[in-house]
Amino acid sequence: MTPQLLGSHTAIATTGHGMFGFYDEEGAYPEPPPRHGDQWYTASSGAVRIYPVCQHPAPAIRFERWDRLPSHDVYDELDLPEVAATPTFEINGEGSLGLMAVAAGAEPGVFKIPPGRYHLQLLGYRRSLAAAKERDLQARNADDEEWEQAQGAELYVARFWPAPAEPIPQPQTPTDAATDRYIAIVHAWARNQGIPIDDHTGDAWEAAHAADIRAWYEGQGIPINEFGRIPGHMVDRYVAEVYPAEGQE
Repeated sequence: MTPQLLGSHTAIATTGHGMFGFYDEEGAYPEPPPRHGDQWYTASSGAVRIYPVCQHPAPAIRFERWDRLPSHDVYDELDLPEVAATPTFEINGEGSLGLMAVAAGAEPGVFKIPPGRYHLQLLGYRRSLAAAKERDLQARNADDEEWEQAQGAELYVARFWPAPAEPIPQPQTPTDAATDRYIAIVHAWARNQGIPIDDHTGDAWEAAHAADIRAWYEGQGIPINEFGRIPGHMVDRYVAEVYPAEGQE
């Protein structure tokens, strides 16, 4: 099926301190991380900050909601994005995005979108063109009308489409055969060491083999924390891979 555009809206963004952004109005999310170097955006699960090339003329942002992954990344036939990224985004409550600039405050209710978890495709267009336009306007000392007409030369597109819920991993439980094998190995070792076989035999076996287990993992480049017990799943893997099915020590 052809991807369907379900809704869109374009707005002129008010910038402040070199950025603007948008956010889920009713979400609980961390702030986007600080910008490093020449990053053009930063994002958290419910907010995005965009760092445009120009503040004047003001950039535009177009929000789009699709029913699935759009088939291409172009805004029109002759316009290709200069930057692109695809984070995920969560929308809560009644589903409303607000525009934000640090200095100018927030503009709520800019785009309505149903609550859910989305893929977000961020695209930045005409950044180099906007920078050249800004230099030209400054050099000619252009009037306010020309600056206003140039708004939106730098364009950003935020495309949303549903992201499937991440599956919850099911805990791995050993089969009866694997459990019996593990117990047999531990009991054989305990008998050889003269240790009574009781509920704590497994702990004793693990403690006695701790150095071997650590060395085996380190030989594969996998460090084990030197403090506390070795995680059970790592002990189980050591037993499964070092000892043959009928093996005993």
